[in-house]
Amino acid sequence: MNKVNQIITDKIIEQLQVGKIPWKKAWAGGEAPKNIISKKNYRGVNALILGFSEFKSPYWMTFNQATQLKGIIKKGSKSTKVIFWQLTNYNTPDQAPDEQPEKTGLLLKYYNVFNLEQVDGIEAPNKSTHEFTPIEEAEKIVNSFTDKPEIEHIGNEACYLGSTDTLRMPNKNDFFSDEEYYSILFHELIHSTGVKKRLGRFEAEGYNHTFGSEDYSKEELIAEMGASFLCAMSGITQPVIKNQAAYIKNWLRALENDVSLVISAGGKAQKAVDWITNTRPEQS
Repeated sequence: MNKVNQIITDKIIEQLQVGKIPWKKAWAGGEAPKNIISKKNYRGVNALILGFSEFKSPYWMTFNQATQLKGIIKKGSKSTKVIFWQLTNYNTPDQAPDEQPEKTGLLLKYYNVFNLEQVDGIEAPNKSTHEFTPIEEAEKIVNSFTDKPEIEHIGNEACYLGSTDTLRMPNKNDFFSDEEYYSILFHELIHSTGVKKRLGRFEAEGYNHTFGSEDYSKEELIAEMGASFLCAMSGITQPVIKNQAAYIKNWLRALENDVSLVISAGGKAQKAVDWITNTRPEQS
């Protein structure tokens, strides 16, 4: 497990220990964390890291950006680390130190950001009214699922019904944001790959379908990780799961006993993503 995965796992455990769901962030208006200057949403792991904060504002900035906007970091404020990959050149082992670098790679680096609530002198940008608009890349992913279940927009619950191979979603306009709609849709689509005619996760001997069981909890983790992968592929940075706290303790127990569960679930989630996106190994 690399350092980044360990940091995330530790944060997940820390949040679950105090009864919180780290994937379900109650941002005002359902907004994802974003940079206050570029207005771009933080992606992937950074969206998850910032989602652990207690701040209601979705806006973040570096110290230099705060200074640029004539803001002052409040005394005693602690920054939050986020990551970025920097393109760098390096020598191969058989090269002399003074030779021109031949290889190019990505170097993981960290930088510090502050939430808008930690800064004096900067007003929050005006918030526009949300109106649902299909996200093109997300629609491509949904359409690539050639044997997907029937999707019904009815009622006020998101769920996958294995008995009828049907996926139910609330109306699109009922969601706080387009991103939240697709992240929940992806979560349920990942569940739908577990049936026998697809990947058969639910058919394993001794599999316990009971709500709150360890198998049920692991499946929820697989579905959320798979949804996060699909969100990243489509440029969506607000992973969301249903707020059903009953199985959180089971997740916590599994994570405490074996932190590699996150990696294991990630592998199964990747297989589900490959199925949905029609990029299964046997087809490549």
